[in-house]
Amino acid sequence: MAYIKTNWVANETPLSPANMNKIEQGIADAHTEKVSHSLATAVNDFLVASAAGQFVKKTLAEVKSILSLGSAAYTASTDYAPASHLADYLYQSAGGTATAITLTDVILEEGHPKTFIASADNGGAATTINTKPLYKPNTTDAPNLIAGKAYTVWYNTAGDCFFIKASAEGNATAAQVLAPYTFSNEVDTGIVGTVDISQAIPTNIREGTTIAGIPGTLQEGYKIAYGRKFVFKPNTVGAYMDYSVVLPIDWTVDMIVIVPSIYSGGLYLTTGSIPSVFTYQWNNLYMGTTGQADPSSRIHALNTAYNQNTKTITGRIQSYATNYNDTYLDWVAIEFK
Repeated sequence: MAYIKTNWVANETPLSPANMNKIEQGIADAHTEKVSHSLATAVNDFLVASAAGQFVKKTLAEVKSILSLGSAAYTASTDYAPASHLADYLYQSAGGTATAITLTDVILEEGHPKTFIASADNGGAATTINTKPLYKPNTTDAPNLIAGKAYTVWYNTAGDCFFIKASAEGNATAAQVLAPYTFSNEVDTGIVGTVDISQAIPTNIREGTTIAGIPGTLQEGYKIAYGRKFVFKPNTVGAYMDYSVVLPIDWTVDMIVIVPSIYSGGLYLTTGSIPSVFTYQWNNLYMGTTGQADPSSRIHALNTAYNQNTKTITGRIQSYATNYNDTYLDWVAIEFK
């Protein structure tokens, strides 16, 4: 029973048998319910609750039994991981050479791992660890090791080799990846691409392909435009006429084909760069410079030129025919894609 303290007041609280008996009972209760200093009989004894408000002494062996520890004894945490195993979790600096690596505390058991720091680049060349080949996972290809980077390998008994833990692979370089996107390859991770397409335009990208949101409009093949211009009707042998033809196009011309004709001739394909001065003869067509002449030809094309900026063909046509038919200039403009 909980003890209730009496509030003693001078000249008021009676020193009666009832109050004195209350004091005596409190002393008796305290003596009965205290924890005795002599309760423990050996080092490492424990007090264990046996019921509500009740405790009993238990020995170390009895406490182990209560906790189902059996005969277990205290063991330092390092005792659970011997030094030989702790070494497995250390990043050991590789010895040997870039392609003939040496490591200590390597256990040649199936799946047993080992982590090390490469001391030199191997350049992707064939490499061994303690004379055992080192491969990419499930291949016979050597991995690319970079000095200063940590790698984890494991031993494979079937192949008597080491496989490197799978990581980033690939041979893309920064010069092949769009800026500012990052990527990883077998050399490094978090590499920033350097390809700048900020100046890309649709006509530089193949039609049907979209790069960084830019849809391409470039088509395979070529562009072609053609036409015919009446120049003049000569009235004498040797009559000539200067002409100028503005091509109805807005694209770059890679080749110009012209044929001045006074009869049903054909096409003459030019060679060389543009602008060109044509100095060739074909059948009854003569093409040359001012002052030249070919008596066997019936029509001369002289001073022929092409202006890429204004898209204009200029020149002179001179007739040596005697029938004085209408004279035309046929032209073909081509842009290759």
